[in-house]
Amino acid sequence: MEPLSARHASQDSSGVKPGGRIVSSSSRVWSCSGLNPDSRRLTSPSPGWRYESSPAFSPDGQSLAFARWQSVGLADVYVVSAAGGTPKRLTTDEREIFGLRWTADGREIVFSSTRSGEPALWRVPVSGGAPRRVLEAGEHAWFPSISRQGRRLVFTRQLSDLNIWRVEAPGIGSISKRSARLTASTKTEMAPEFSPDGKRIVWSGCLPNAGTCGLTLTPTDGSGAAQVLTRDNGGNAHWSPDGKRIVYQASDGAGHLQVFVINADGTGRKQLTEGKNNDVQPAWSRDGGSIFWRSDQNGTAWAIYVMYADGSNKRLLIPDTPVDPNLWAWQTISVAP
Repeated sequence: MEPLSARHASQDSSGVKPGGRIVSSSSRVWSCSGLNPDSRRLTSPSPGWRYESSPAFSPDGQSLAFARWQSVGLADVYVVSAAGGTPKRLTTDEREIFGLRWTADGREIVFSSTRSGEPALWRVPVSGGAPRRVLEAGEHAWFPSISRQGRRLVFTRQLSDLNIWRVEAPGIGSISKRSARLTASTKTEMAPEFSPDGKRIVWSGCLPNAGTCGLTLTPTDGSGAAQVLTRDNGGNAHWSPDGKRIVYQASDGAGHLQVFVINADGTGRKQLTEGKNNDVQPAWSRDGGSIFWRSDQNGTAWAIYVMYADGSNKRLLIPDTPVDPNLWAWQTISVAP
């Protein structure tokens, strides 16, 4: 395993603004320090392990959690220092994993796994120990997201259709033993993401009788009406650090996925990428001045790019970053604090 670069750019010769460290999964986890094109392969699994997914920085940016797969359906949770080193295996189940997140205090990983049969949420200490079930979430729980304040957790539950549920976050402060459904249509709702202040959730899906699907905002406490932001079948949405904008991917109407940005009040929708590429997995830099994304470069090879938040000054960062053939449209890039 090669260590991460210690360099952090304040302003490089191309004029791209700084953004901290980023990681992205492909067949391996890759990292780039600052916005310099000095990417490093962070992981080198033993023979028999095929690929890695779901990389996520710890709240302090010092560690990285990810899922390592032997084959389809056989995966475990690992954690590694952001400075490099040998990854530590936290689970030994060899079961499917559908997303993972750090708790706000950085002590545990919450992940969705089929380790008990149906997908459910589990929590495992980063220091080691047996995973414990997040009982409040019930069964059929996928893709967890935890508020920065650490008080609430949302996830997708698959029953006959997919809906968004909320539960008080496990292991932090005074918790409630209740979970609450935040969406309830006969359509599919998934990929919830908390706003930086923890008061709103953006998710991808459809409201009852809404027709075309897109992005919707819901108050975290379940009060008030949901706000439909887009009707463009958009998804993989992420809040800007100040909570004022949302970057996401959606179809351009010509058969390709592109990166878009919209204000949180539903105004100012703008397409940032164009062409015959599939441009997906957008993520904000920590200062909100830049956006990272992954492109298939017109079907030639997947790579990581960066641009200003207004769509200008596009630049290649990490070439040759293959994707999961089944989950490429929903994988994410993780940006360190």
